[in-house]
Amino acid sequence: MPATLTHQADTGPLAPLWGQTWQDAGWRACAVFVLGYVLPRMLAGHAVAGVQWPASFLSFVLLAMALFRYQQSFELAGEASEEDVVLLSDDAARPATLDAVVTAGAKPVVSKPRKWSVELLHTLEWRRMVDVCLAFYKERGLSGELASVGQDGSMDVRLYQGARSAENDEQAPFALLHCKAARGEQVVGVEAIIALQQVMAEVGVSRAFFMGAWRFDEAAEAAAKPAQITLIDDRMFLSMLGRLPAEESQRLLNLAVEGDYMTPSCPGCGLKMIPRQNEKGRYWGCRAFPRCKSTLGMQA
Repeated sequence: MPATLTHQADTGPLAPLWGQTWQDAGWRACAVFVLGYVLPRMLAGHAVAGVQWPASFLSFVLLAMALFRYQQSFELAGEASEEDVVLLSDDAARPATLDAVVTAGAKPVVSKPRKWSVELLHTLEWRRMVDVCLAFYKERGLSGELASVGQDGSMDVRLYQGARSAENDEQAPFALLHCKAARGEQVVGVEAIIALQQVMAEVGVSRAFFMGAWRFDEAAEAAAKPAQITLIDDRMFLSMLGRLPAEESQRLLNLAVEGDYMTPSCPGCGLKMIPRQNEKGRYWGCRAFPRCKSTLGMQA
């Protein structure tokens, strides 16, 4: 199915005249021109002035409205991505054949946390968790550069001593930061450590920090130590945040809870995802579907 640019529905007094989308206005412009100009001319054998001019004028107005809405659709899409993506509200998102959009009532107003806690770390979506981790290291005088983004909602970042600039562009990273938020108590095994070692070899670093709101099993801890991978689970990260000066801790907290910090961002295009459901259960799907087919698992 081709991607479609969808504009916000028009609810004004003239909406019945030109429809709710740019496609509606375009089709009505064609219909008015055919019925009011082409068809009378074919039947009468000549132009019918009493119908020709009103039909031509109305066709021009409808065509101008279609072009105006089409341009607005591209402007809205450009705010979220440089590519032409489908921008749909949660209520208007188009599900696939078996993947229905999970709709619910109005979202309850939740007061934002005023202090750090394990519960807060467990509610941060993966992209916000990465932002908090990067900001934490920035407070320590380090800078980061994106290395890779995983389809599972993980991110690998090269860490550098000091700020990056054109003068020290050839500076080698001293470590790799691997970060991925997780809802609830998820235990990380040795497979994730082995995968991180492969990324370290590709980037060319001998040290890494594995951060996330989770636990590590014994096999992961045993494999991480000789590989110079520092494992930072939710409790340890909370302790590190607690040792920050009050002003720095508050800055990070403000960053963590700004806007929608719980709905996961799409690993593919960065848009906020929407809950979907198929015969296998619930999951997070990109709102730009079918242009972007990225998905993330949803904890029960």
